[in-house]
Amino acid sequence: LMIIAHKNFDQLCHLVFALKHDALDIYVHIDKKWNIPEEKIEELKIVNDHVTICKRRISGYLDTWSLCEIALELMRLAKENGNYGYYYLLSGQDYPIKPIDSIVQYLDEQYPRPIIDCTPMRKDNWIYSGFKWIRFHAYYRLVERMTNNQKLRKFLLFPAYVIQYIITKLVGSPYKWLEKENCKLYGGSAWWCLPSEIVDLCLREQVDNTKILRAFKIKNTPEETFFQTM
Repeated sequence: LMIIAHKNFDQLCHLVFALKHDALDIYVHIDKKWNIPEEKIEELKIVNDHVTICKRRISGYLDTWSLCEIALELMRLAKENGNYGYYYLLSGQDYPIKPIDSIVQYLDEQYPRPIIDCTPMRKDNWIYSGFKWIRFHAYYRLVERMTNNQKLRKFLLFPAYVIQYIITKLVGSPYKWLEKENCKLYGGSAWWCLPSEIVDLCLREQVDNTKILRAFKIKNTPEETFFQTM
């Protein structure tokens, strides 16, 4: 189990305790922006002795590659520490609604089927719209931090829209990059359970820094499309 956490430490402890099972190891990433002492984080290991804390802390932001980077870092850490059939990605705000024994039994019965929300791209759905333009994520975050005024945000973002449009026309959209690689696009929820074969594929894409992976880095909502496409 791989957990991406960024707030509510007590809730995270309850989750880790609820997931306690001999068949499960838990890998936790604490967001770099979360101002929490290291000794506090280590308390998770007291709650559940199957917990490993990810030492590399990354700042995660919605709709950016950073969330994929965190998931890949958790995958890499888990691969270094064990040979698992499934890799299950959770948010620190998730919580099981069934006994952990029944969840483990279900996963045993389903392996190696990917358990993931997966919708094929069409030119009339949200998946395609996210691949039409190259997106300047850092500038968007800067504007969001500067003001909550929607009119001012639109004014400040307008130059970025123009530059994105020009650059996309010059170098091609992320969709065009993937089309050249014969890569069919899929999208869905950012939370999933994937078998080891697909995890290996994701990590190889990262190590090789493939054209497919680079296309996902410059688009919107990669955390809801990269793993589905893999």
